[in-house]
Amino acid sequence: MWKAAIAASAALLLASCGRPDASGIYVSASDRQVTLVQLVETKDGTLTGRAEDLSIDSNGDIKDRVIPLDGAASDGNLVFKPTSVWFGGLQATGTLTREGLALTTNGNTFVIARSNMENYQAAVAHLRDVSASERQKIANAKAAQAAHEAQLKALRAVADKIVALDNATTRLRSDTERMNRGVANSPDFGARSAANTARIERMLRLAPTLSNSQRGQLGVQASQVEVDTNQIEVARSQYAIELNQLVQDAGPLAEQVENFCNSPQGAQFAKPCAPAKAAVADYRASLERGRNSFSGYRQAVQNEISRQDALIRQIDRMQ
Repeated sequence: MWKAAIAASAALLLASCGRPDASGIYVSASDRQVTLVQLVETKDGTLTGRAEDLSIDSNGDIKDRVIPLDGAASDGNLVFKPTSVWFGGLQATGTLTREGLALTTNGNTFVIARSNMENYQAAVAHLRDVSASERQKIANAKAAQAAHEAQLKALRAVADKIVALDNATTRLRSDTERMNRGVANSPDFGARSAANTARIERMLRLAPTLSNSQRGQLGVQASQVEVDTNQIEVARSQYAIELNQLVQDAGPLAEQVENFCNSPQGAQFAKPCAPAKAAVADYRASLERGRNSFSGYRQAVQNEISRQDALIRQIDRMQ
């Protein structure tokens, strides 16, 4: 009887050991993806568990997706279904193999080996190292690209600044030439005013030989000559105003060029700044010559008008 009981127990034990059990931990790992499947199979063949998938995306970041598992097992064949229409799940079939678990979903089959949490954690640690290394490479590449773009931008800025300095130099030289030409070719307003004074002097010498009424007419004529001298002053002012349009254009430009070339930033533009600063100096010298010329004309005209007033008063006193 004892022998029979022992034999029966052994038979039951062997039968129990022969039934495949899906319970356990399964791990699939590569440099870019780690998958964990944890399953619990009950005596009635019910399956529960979870799947967790970690993968590295194109930015080097780790994406983590957890899927609850629900299904049934029979003689090593597994069927999974979505656990909830709200929370999702994994609709798949599986087969227990010597290597582990062969899962088929969406027409694709892949094998996940039986493993343990230590192996899974080691695979995740390796995945995080790969992710960190990849993110660093991406960051380095972006930094290199940014540095390259900054260098190109700086080079373009330098080229643009050189062109701007060359253009400013050309404009200043052109304005200086126009200023010099305008000053050199301006009418001699002082000489024209002195000529009018000479006319009134001749009238004054003629006045003693004339009658009172003739001297009155002569005084009117002399006053008209003085009016003409005032028109010469108006013409002088108008001519200076026309040249002042050059000053309004060239003056601010000359100041900008000088300020830039004398600044710390301008030190790297020494070559184009040299002719630009020379053009500024030439312009300012031309402007000074123009000011002296027209200021001198103004004083000369005013002096002649004063002399003409005195002469006209002498003519008037003879009446």
